[in-house]
Amino acid sequence: MNAIPKKTPARRQPKKSSTDLVVSTKRPHALDLNLWEGYNVIMSKAMVNGIHRLELNGKRVTGMAMAQIEQKCNAYLDERGCWSVDLYSEAFSHTFKIAQNDAYRDMNKGIDDLLKAEVTLKYIDKPTGRMKTEIMPWMQKVEYIDGQGKISLKFNSLLTNHITRFVKETGGGYALYKIAQAGRLRSVHAWRLFEMLAQYRDTGWMAVSIDELHERIETAESLRANFAKFKLYCLDVMVKELRDKCKIDVKYEAVKEGRRYTKIKFTFRDDPEFVAQMKVAALQPPETTPAAPVESNHADYQDDQSIWHANNLHKNPLVGRDANQPTSGALPSTKPFLGIVPTGFLDDEEIPFGDDTPPPVVSHQRP
Repeated sequence: MNAIPKKTPARRQPKKSSTDLVVSTKRPHALDLNLWEGYNVIMSKAMVNGIHRLELNGKRVTGMAMAQIEQKCNAYLDERGCWSVDLYSEAFSHTFKIAQNDAYRDMNKGIDDLLKAEVTLKYIDKPTGRMKTEIMPWMQKVEYIDGQGKISLKFNSLLTNHITRFVKETGGGYALYKIAQAGRLRSVHAWRLFEMLAQYRDTGWMAVSIDELHERIETAESLRANFAKFKLYCLDVMVKELRDKCKIDVKYEAVKEGRRYTKIKFTFRDDPEFVAQMKVAALQPPETTPAAPVESNHADYQDDQSIWHANNLHKNPLVGRDANQPTSGALPSTKPFLGIVPTGFLDDEEIPFGDDTPPPVVSHQRP
């Protein structure tokens, strides 16, 4: 009869000390938000995958407004569930690197664009499992006063759950990016592609059918029928702008089915050279600007007095020793003499300061 082999007891693992180093195995995101300063923009995937029908200025206004909502900067949620935002031309100019004289004009163009446009949201309806489409206006109300450099806008209440952190509660995913990074773009097509890629900033790749891409970035009809023209005049231009402006290393591959291109796969990550530059910049000490000189209300008097003392200091060794003698100790100024020489003495006359001699009276009048 065969003997039953004894079971080897499992070796007990030593307990980890609280001082043990824990190394994170989490894969870094392909797009690191920490490389850019400023506010975040967050929107649901239903909005990202929808149709915005906006020009560049309208896209800038909505992007900046969403960033302020996320940061709760000049933004509040009213009793009807609408987000109200105040936009200022100075902040608009700084964010999008445009002249301040043009900022208010571009804001007005963006508002006109928003009031005319409708946004289309597309997402999977849970009860039926089918694609659901919703069409609604962007804005509920816009206010502005000429010459103030300020525009107050109120989003449609139906968009509230698609443009804030509430998108986490509704499910379906969301896109997150920095307005400072997207604000460098000068093409609304590139901005829309950037938002699509931002959905997958953790994985670094996205596959989309060409028909869906045409719909989301709203390609001109003349380019939809010819892939070669679309690639030359739109796709390559968008990719180049993302590389140059947003510092994203983007590559794409067109996939064929039969004789026709049907899908495009994008791979992307932060530009390694840009990442290296930002790491070096982070190690540099912050630059300190010298404090501006404080101007005195009696600057002319002090300068005139200093000049007079400097010119006559060698004539009397008691200057600066007598308690009654006003001394400044300043060196001669390079400014021209603006006051009047103290009365009662000439330039080459010995000045007999003593216990019984009062100090000279200085005139503060300008000639």
